[in-house]
Amino acid sequence: MDLWRPAGWTPTQAAFALVVAAAALVALWRAARDSYRSASTRTVAYAVVLVAIAVALGQLSVPVGMAKVAPAQHMVNLIAAVLLGPWWATLVAFVAAVVRNATGTGTLFAFPGGMIGAFLAGVAWRATRRPAAAALGEVVGTGVVAALVSVWVVAPVILGRPVAVAGLVIAFALSSIGGNALGLAVLSALRRARVVDLDLAAGPDLGRPTD
Repeated sequence: MDLWRPAGWTPTQAAFALVVAAAALVALWRAARDSYRSASTRTVAYAVVLVAIAVALGQLSVPVGMAKVAPAQHMVNLIAAVLLGPWWATLVAFVAAVVRNATGTGTLFAFPGGMIGAFLAGVAWRATRRPAAAALGEVVGTGVVAALVSVWVVAPVILGRPVAVAGLVIAFALSSIGGNALGLAVLSALRRARVVDLDLAAGPDLGRPTD
């Protein structure tokens, strides 16, 4: 099998990949559940609003081969990562992907394309407290990791069709870079307008607005 353009997996390979993916999801849920259980009403409200924004602006997605790239999703990923942290950002991306697929504005590539970038953006934010670092995490997560997961897993295992890695990496990376540029501008505007205090974002009271 050509690793850069896989034609498909055998049933055994597909079953093994699905078992590994299920185990990974269970492990992630166990790691994240305390964050979800202790969430404030404000955190949940932020998440709902961000999902709505991602879904509404997802109407502007652009078809690229089998995928539909949506810069607005990556903008939301960055904002969610900074305001809510990695677990909630990943959940926002997951719910947005479900709704976008249900409404026909997204494809199955939206799951790795949104969730991995959102999670790495949140991790980068927690580690550095710098929006630019969170944006870089989102670009790497989406443009590299998610693109490779889409090429090696989603396309051959779930869709049963090959996809060239170069085209998907370029499409995902450009979409992510554009979305994160918008996200940085939005975060800067929110900070200047004193709508949120980024020093408190993703802290004990996640994304607490300034007084």
